[in-house]
Amino acid sequence: MAVEVLDAPGRGEFDAAPAAPIGSIATGHASTWADTANRALAQLMRVAGIRWSIEASFQTAKSQVGLDQHQVRRWDSWHRFTTVTLAALAVLTICAADAADQDHTVTGLITLTVNEIRRLTSACIIRPINDLTHRLHWSGWRRRHKARARRAHYTRRLSLEPQP
Repeated sequence: MAVEVLDAPGRGEFDAAPAAPIGSIATGHASTWADTANRALAQLMRVAGIRWSIEASFQTAKSQVGLDQHQVRRWDSWHRFTTVTLAALAVLTICAADAADQDHTVTGLITLTVNEIRRLTSACIIRPINDLTHRLHWSGWRRRHKARARRAHYTRRLSLEPQP
């Protein structure tokens, strides 16, 4: 993470441009005013780095539970909508964290993700069909396919890295 003190001494603006997390497309730029005499650089960098986890959480909320799909004009209706969508995201995240505790090396599947749990909830509970076994079989096939793709990707990346 590159840091530049734009104004010194005493009070200054810290300009932080952290590296984007792996798998992220966008890079960002964060700037904050801070009391440079009383704050350690490591503490300022930690605060600037938290931005990425917040951005990832909002992106997940928008794509999985429709946080950006509200069309409201009053604060109370916006507040209700936001509360319900973030509660739905919390339930999906807890389910994904619970599934991550299980051992998936035996089955050869990737762990259940928030996206897969939302899709299965939608397919099996919200819009149930007569052929539940087909949906569950398709989910297993998809997770096995993703696990194979992940292994192949990591193997290829490791073979392209220069050897010491």
